[in-house]
This record gives sequence, structure tokens and C-alpha cells, in this order.
Amino acid sequence: MYKLLLIIRYLRRRIAPMFAALAVMLCTWMVIIVISVMGGFLETMTNAIHKLEADVTIDSGLGGFPYYQELLDDLHKLDEVDAAAAVVKSWGLLKIEPDYVKPVQVHGIRGSRYNEVIDFQSTLYWKAKRRQGASAGVDLTEAAMAFKPPEAWGDRPGIVLGIEISPTSHRDKHGQYHFDNSIVADSKRRHVRLNIVNATREGTARPVHRPMVVVNEYKSGVFEMDSSRVFVDFYFLQKTLEMEAFERSGEDGELLRDDKGDPIIEPARCNEIVIRAAEGVELDDLFDAVLNCSRDFYLRHPDLPDTFGLATWQQRHETIINAVKNEKGLITFLFVVIGLVAFVMVATTFYNIVLEKTRDIGVLRALGASRSGVASVFLGYGLAIGIVGSLLGFAAAVAVVTHLNEIQFWMANHLGESVFYVACGLIGALLGCAAGVILARFSKGHAFWIGWCTPVMLLVSIVIACIVLWQYADIRSWLNSNIQFVMWDPRIYLFDRIPDKVSYDEAAWIMLGAILSSVIGALIPAIVAARVDPIEALRYE
Repeated sequence: MYKLLLIIRYLRRRIAPMFAALAVMLCTWMVIIVISVMGGFLETMTNAIHKLEADVTIDSGLGGFPYYQELLDDLHKLDEVDAAAAVVKSWGLLKIEPDYVKPVQVHGIRGSRYNEVIDFQSTLYWKAKRRQGASAGVDLTEAAMAFKPPEAWGDRPGIVLGIEISPTSHRDKHGQYHFDNSIVADSKRRHVRLNIVNATREGTARPVHRPMVVVNEYKSGVFEMDSSRVFVDFYFLQKTLEMEAFERSGEDGELLRDDKGDPIIEPARCNEIVIRAAEGVELDDLFDAVLNCSRDFYLRHPDLPDTFGLATWQQRHETIINAVKNEKGLITFLFVVIGLVAFVMVATTFYNIVLEKTRDIGVLRALGASRSGVASVFLGYGLAIGIVGSLLGFAAAVAVVTHLNEIQFWMANHLGESVFYVACGLIGALLGCAAGVILARFSKGHAFWIGWCTPVMLLVSIVIACIVLWQYADIRSWLNSNIQFVMWDPRIYLFDRIPDKVSYDEAAWIMLGAILSSVIGALIPAIVAARVDPIEALRYE
């Protein structure tokens, strides 16, 4: 019982251990915030990647592979597969008037089929019908899904661009794009020219030029996609790349025929098949099922290209995902090293307490307290500090992380006037202290005048500041425009909001680590206290 009483007494009456608890709190606070923000960034990025990537993709390179419809039929029979769609791909150059040229990756899709696998429609940025200007009454979502521009826009094929491709795409300070600045709203710029690389059947490459109309833009949230990928109609790109079905001919130009005299038809080709898992199916199970299905398909068609490959969405983007994971781990490691400050603080504080309380330790030992009993007092003291500090750090971290975007908004929009209030308050406090000192020289109540003048002048200065900013909006606007701090600029990051989700599992481990650090920090002083000789301790000065 005496152990608990001593621990509570030391916690209530000593200031030094409170600084140790503060160190534990700050370290816990920092690590939880870093882990939560980096973890949220990783989660947001992977979700954004998955927006435009299928669960599993079958790829064969630019040359493509035939009989893809047969493979699609086989895949739809699998219980693990919810939907599958064919994609034609190529590389090209996009020219936007007057002289802007951008290298792009061209994807040919069938809008409705592709949307069953990947929620392409949700990434389209301009969704509502336009009721102003040249786009009046146009359903941009429908036009994008069909890749068919309105009649008033011309008869060219439609194309959907990543929102970072167009030079007219600019975000405001809130990270939002505006239709009036988009390429879709520009009647001249929306007519573009797409120069596609056509990998011929002989293995050579030649450019193909196609005039097109931008009918919409998409935003996935991943810069690599939004700045380089465009979508066009599947059959348009298939025909442009000469990957549609055709009648085979010989060297003399005559059609080749089979034994029945019918023309030999070369089947159409595609480059990719994208696959979505059925509900409740794990990604690895889907991968294994598709792998077995594609092997059977490959055995039936030995003429398929050797580049025929299979990968999950995680495998296709493992480089960038692992890079962010490693960055998260590195930053976490650095902050854990900083967290050793708590360990050192606890160890130093408790060692000083042992030296200061040597006589008290001698009294406890003389009254019959065992060595383990004395050691347990300091270990319990360290445990109490660890628990208090980690709980306070957790509460502070949750409060900050869950309100990061509100803090960001305040610092970006109201920091100037807040600094003005603080500056006026400091000036008022200084004037109050000065007035109190001056009045104190002419009276005996020094503490009285200083104690009253300072808060009165502080309050008066803040009231004056409020009146000034309320009466003169221009001053407030100037202050907020020139004194601001933006932690997460939406004009730079594609994510409009700072990740603000706390990882409670990781937070629990961090709190446990903080508590263990406190206990371990108290271990050496506890051992020193346990080894104190009671006779020598009672003589200690």
C-alpha cells in the first residue's frame, strides 16, 4: 500500500516528473501524427491508383493478342470474376492548339463495359449538363462514356483527357478546377490532334494522325495517370492500329482460303484484359483463378505472343507504393529516435530523485521495505508517468489529426488577423506592465498596480484590435492575404484534403512503446535505489 501512496504523492507534489510526462506526451503526439498522416497519404494514394486499375490485368504489350473474346467468355464463367473487359493501348503525341504537344498513353475502351470493371464514370470531372456558352445543354458524362461529341462540336471522334494534361487546367487555392478554364469549354482548343504509334503486324512502327474532340476530363488523384493517360473509343483505336479482324492474303495479294474455300480470317486483337473480382473474393484467389484460366487458353492457342503476362494492380504499381511505404517507415524511424528523448528524460529525472531521496529510501529500508519493494516504487512511478504521458499524447494527436484540414483552413485564411490580435495583446500587456511600474513608484502597492494594469491594458488593446478589424475590412483582408501559412497546398498536391484518419492500431503500439520506454527509463534508477544501504542512506547529507 505504501508503494501506491508514495507514487501518488510524488506525482502530485513534484514538478520534475511532470516534465518527464510532458516529454512522453510530446513524443507520443509527434509519432502518432506522423504515422497517421503518412498512413492516410498511403491509403489515399493506393485508393486513387485503384480507381483506374483493375484488380487483375492480362497484358501482352503493344503487339496485342488474338482470340480475346474467347478468353473473355472463359473469364466470365469463373465464380471469382465479376466482370472483364478488353482494352487497346498505344503511345502517342497529343497536339493542342496552337503549339502545345504532350506525350500520352492512349487507352481504347468500351465505356459501359469498362465501367463494369473500373468505375471510370466516377473519375469524370465534368459531370453535369452545361447550360452556358458553347456547351449549353450538353451532358458531358454521356458524351464521355460514348466518346461521341455533340453534333454542334463536329463529327470527330471523342477523347477524354487526364485533367493535368491540358495546359489550361489550373486549380484555385482550394484545389478545385473551374469549367470556364477547362479545355472542354474552349471551342478552339478542344479540337486536338492525336498522333498514335501503330505497331504493325510486321513489327515496325509508324505514326497515325487523327483529329479528335475533347468531350471530358478525368481525375484519378494520381499525377502519373492524370498527366499522361487519355481514353478513346475501343473500336476506333482498334481500327486505327489495324488490330481489327481482317481477311488474310498471300504475297501475291490474293485472299488465302481454307479447305472449304472460305477466306481465312485473322482474328481481332487487343492489348489488355482488365478483370474485377467478385464480391468477397480475395485478390490472391482471383489471381490464381485467372492464371489457371489463361494457361488453359494459352495451351489452346500456342501461337499467342510470349509477352502474354498477368499482374494484380498492386504488382503493376509496386514501385511507387513501396516507395511511399519506405518513406513512411523512414520518417517513423526518425521520429522514434526523437522519441528516445522521453527515455533519457525519465532516466535522468528518476536518477536525480534517487539521489535526492536517498535518506527517504534509507528510512523505508530501515522500516522493513525490501529491495524489490523500493525498486517497484520507482518502476511504478515510471509506469504512471508513461501512462499519463501517452494518454495525453494520444488525446492531443487525435484532436490535431482529426482537425488538420480545419487547422489548415484557419492558417491559410485567418492567421493574419490572429497574429494582429496577439501582437495587440502583447503590446497592451507591455504597456500595462510599464504603467504598473510607473504607478508603483508613487505608491506602496507595487503588486497591486502591476497586477491590475497589465490585464486591463491587455483587454483594452484586444478590444481596440477587434473594433479596428471590424470597421476596416481592407486591413483584415490585407493581413490574411500577406500573413498565412499553407501546410498542404491543393494547387501542388492532387489530393484536395490532408489525410485526417487516425490509425488506432498503430497508435496503440506507439502508446505501448512510450509506456515501456518510461518503465525502462526508470529501471536503472530503480536498481540504484534498491541497492542503497539503509545505514549509509540514513547518514546521507
